[in-house]
Amino acid sequence: LRFENYSDFGNTLNYKFAYRLRLTDQINMRGSWSSGFRAPSLAQIYFNTNFTNFNSGGATEVLLSANESAVTKGFGIEKLNEEKSMNSSVGFTANFGKFSATIDGYMVHVKDRIVLTGYFDASNLGQNVDEAQFFVNGVNTLTKGVDLVLAWKKSFSNDTKFGATFVGNYNKMEVLKVN
Repeated sequence: LRFENYSDFGNTLNYKFAYRLRLTDQINMRGSWSSGFRAPSLAQIYFNTNFTNFNSGGATEVLLSANESAVTKGFGIEKLNEEKSMNSSVGFTANFGKFSATIDGYMVHVKDRIVLTGYFDASNLGQNVDEAQFFVNGVNTLTKGVDLVLAWKKSFSNDTKFGATFVGNYNKMEVLKVN
């Protein structure tokens, strides 16, 4: 268990349960369940800039507005909240002499993920911009994936060693809800 008190985001109590089961002398099974918390970054709250976006229609002046600015509030964008997640994984490890392998599957469900919005018409703001965009707690997501690591090591003498490692990952993120 981990308890934290954030001055601007309140309290959070997160947990993690992990296990390892020895199946044979060379093979282990492992897994975990946990909760997570991520407060918005300083840039997501306070960053403010103007930039020019070029597309086939020409140049457009865009304002990326800070979350706590009057412009952002004027568009009805709410104050950023923390992201909360639920995580799980299960996997296997194997060691056979010079060869080792791990494979892990995982799922991460994030509630209130912080994303950058599309463009809003801002031509009437008097800020010399055409459009504005903001960071918002915009979506809930589910990410599923698999990690694979295959490694081989060989010693030729006390000073000479050779190794080869193959690392692979596949993941897919799905938007479950647009807030």
